Amino acid sequence: MKFIQFFAVLVGIFEVSQQAKIKNRILNGKVVSIEDYPYQVLVIWNVYILSVPQCGGSIISENYILTAGHCVTIKQNDGKKTWVQLRPEMITVLPGKSSAVDLRSAVSIAKIIVHPKLILKHVFNSNGTCTGTKEVKNDIAMIRLKNPLTISKTISIIRLPSQDEQDSSFCGKIAVVTGFGNTFHNQPTQDLHAVNITMPAVNDCENGFICVSNGKPPRGTCQGDSGGPLVINGIQYGLTSYGTSNISAPEIFCEDFHTTYYVNIIKYRKWISQNSDVDKKYNYI
Repeated sequence: MKFIQFFAVLVGIFEVSQQAKIKNRILNGKVVSIEDYPYQVLVIWNVYILSVPQCGGSIISENYILTAGHCVTIKQNDGKKTWVQLRPEMITVLPGKSSAVDLRSAVSIAKIIVHPKLILKHVFNSNGTCTGTKEVKNDIAMIRLKNPLTISKTISIIRLPSQDEQDSSFCGKIAVVTGFGNTFHNQPTQDLHAVNITMPAVNDCENGFICVSNGKPPRGTCQGDSGGPLVINGIQYGLTSYGTSNISAPEIFCEDFHTTYYVNIIKYRKWISQNSDVDKKYNYI
C-alpha cells in the first residue's frame, strides 16, 4: 500500500520500503465559480516558480487562513527533525479567484502558525536527498495575513464546527471538496474545481484524520489540493492531507487512490480558537 501526501512540491511518502511521488487531486469534479465557494484560497510558495498552485486553504476570518501543516514547511535533514517552518515572506495567499492564471492580487502574510505537534517524518538517503515521508500527524496550520480581507461576493468566511461538536455530526453526509489541483491522469488545471464525496458512516480513522473512500469511479482531491477545505452544509469539517494507493509504479495517477485522509477539524477546534480570532468576532452554534 502506498501512502501519498497531498502536496504539489515534489516530495515522496512511503511505508516501509515502498515509495511514491506526492499526488493530490480534484478527481471527477467540475469547474466552478469562486462565487459559489468564496472561502477557498490558494497558498503559494514564493520560493518556487511553478506552473501550478502549490496548496489550498480556507478563510476562517478576515485575518486568518486555515491550511495543512505540510503546506507551510520544507523538508530538512538536520538530525533532530526533518522539517522547518517557512518564513512569512516565502508565502502569499490568493483569495477571490476562480482561476489561478493571474497571481498579482496575492496578499502578504504576517505569521505562520504550525501545530506544535506536527509530525512529518521525512526520510533521506546518504546523499542527503529526501526519498520519502513515512509518518504524518497533526497536519494543520494557520496563516495570519498582514492586512484583513475585505469581504465580498468572491471573498467570504467559512464557518467551523463548534468546540464541543462530535464526529457523528458529519458521518454519512455528503461533503464538497474544492481546489485548483490536478485532475484525471494528473492533468494540471488553473481553474477551481469541486466534487461531492460521501463521508464514512462511522469515522474510525486515527491520529485526528477522517478517512474517506474515493469510491468507484474515484472522486476526491489530488496534487495541489492540500490544505483545501472539506465542507458540509456551509461548515468546514476537514482539510486535505494525504491519500493511499495500492499501485506500485513510477508514477501514481489521481484515479489510483482508494482513500483520502482529511484532517478532522473537530479534533483541532480548540487549538484553532486559541491561536486565532475566529471566536472573538463570530458566534458559533
